[in-house]
Amino acid sequence: MQKRVRAVIVQDGKVLTIKRIKNNEAYFVFPGGGVDDGEDNKSALVRECLEEINVSVSVADLIFKQVFNQNEELFYLCDIVSGAVGHGHGEEYKKMSGNNYYEPTWLSLVDIKDNDIRPGEIINVLNKIKI
Repeated sequence: MQKRVRAVIVQDGKVLTIKRIKNNEAYFVFPGGGVDDGEDNKSALVRECLEEINVSVSVADLIFKQVFNQNEELFYLCDIVSGAVGHGHGEEYKKMSGNNYYEPTWLSLVDIKDNDIRPGEIINVLNKIKI
């Protein structure tokens, strides 16, 4: 089972997501990715945020955990410490095409409920932390 880490970044009542368009399907996920061999969770999340959304983050508390498609996914609260949100220059950026695209997107809690956010269970967690 591979371990994956995800950043839950909350600012001004909104949460930072990534709008994915893949195989003609649009949905929202949280920034992050796989933990490399020998890498700890927090270091992996800092690296993934730089690669995916062009920001450096500080990683705080683990707020949600799930197993999905044989991957353990760990969701951490994070704060942006530097950089401007945008496309990073990691693997996802290099693979972008018309049918495989991502866009960093801020969503309010109301917007999240009206969109296909993955995993959907995270909405309950966000309600508890009152973004």
